[in-house]
Amino acid sequence: LKFSGTRGEDAEAFLTRIVEGRELVTMSDEDILRCLPFVLTGIALSWYRGKKDSFTSWNQLKKAWRTRFGDPDLQFGLGDEIIRRTQGEHEPVADYLTCLEALFNKL
Repeated sequence: LKFSGTRGEDAEAFLTRIVEGRELVTMSDEDILRCLPFVLTGIALSWYRGKKDSFTSWNQLKKAWRTRFGDPDLQFGLGDEIIRRTQGEHEPVADYLTCLEALFNKL
């Protein structure tokens, strides 16, 4: 798992992989933040080193990460998708809410 911050790299996929890793190995936000320098390279590592003292939680990092490395069109598209998403005629409420929650988690 590596991320350099070069154009075309998928910043969301990187965050998703971190979350998936946390499902395998229980780690606190502090532990994740301390481990990031080992999986970041290039401009992403330089950015993180300059900002690391301002992050006290995983959620703070994700927000700043998406601002710096995320695709602005993706964020706009997600907001639009959330607004337009309706429950399907035969879709269980739990499935509908799960889909909405997944979209909100990507913001």
